[in-house]
Amino acid sequence: MKKQKHLGDLAAEVALLSKQNSHISNSINAATDQCVKIEAHNSVLRAQMTELSQRLHSLAQILTHADELQIADALWNNCWGSTHKHPIMAAAETHLFHYC
Repeated sequence: MKKQKHLGDLAAEVALLSKQNSHISNSINAATDQCVKIEAHNSVLRAQMTELSQRLHSLAQILTHADELQIADALWNNCWGSTHKHPIMAAAETHLFHYC
């Protein structure tokens, strides 16, 4: 009877441990699936970050060149453009022309 009871206790323990093992295995599988999804999402986010960084860099270059062009245009218009309001004058003492 003692051996029978001990065998019954061991069988119950095996069943409990099997149930716990199954639960842990399911948890690991769920966590692994979630990890794969997160890694895929992170890959997408990294790709988007790279693309947006490149766009930002390109826009910064465009703005820099636009600023340079506006400065150059302003200088051109001030000295030679149709909006030139100052007459060309010669300095009497140096015989040099002054355009701007």
